[in-house]
Amino acid sequence: MEKIEHALWIVQLVNALLGPLVAAALRPFGIVFEPGQDVIPDFIVMSVLVLVTVSAVCLLIRSRLSVENPGKLQILLEETVTFLYGMVDDYIGPKGRRYVTLIGTMFIFILIGNLMGLVPGLKSPTSNINVTVGNRAWWAT
Repeated sequence: MEKIEHALWIVQLVNALLGPLVAAALRPFGIVFEPGQDVIPDFIVMSVLVLVTVSAVCLLIRSRLSVENPGKLQILLEETVTFLYGMVDDYIGPKGRRYVTLIGTMFIFILIGNLMGLVPGLKSPTSNINVTVGNRAWWAT
């Protein structure tokens, strides 16, 4: 049985707003799109949605951090970072601490990206092989 995919409303909106600009920018490189074709693929739109959401949440949390009066969330986040440092020290060694930010960022992106697939009207960006290979290729460098 063939799987039928429906166009997501957010992808259609982004393509309606930004599609002509992206198509015009790619035309000098010999990349031409058919009229009505999605210029920006759904996995790119969903990845940017994860990026914007996580950035907004982080900025909101950052505005509430305090050295003098840490809240419960701040204490939880500090304990999480301490736990990650301990794990990385045990498995990689002291030089592994520089990778905690990368590991944490990839974990958050993959977690939020996979959870997006459970929300009606959204699609998981990690369901596309380009996102998966991009994460692994970036990690290998």
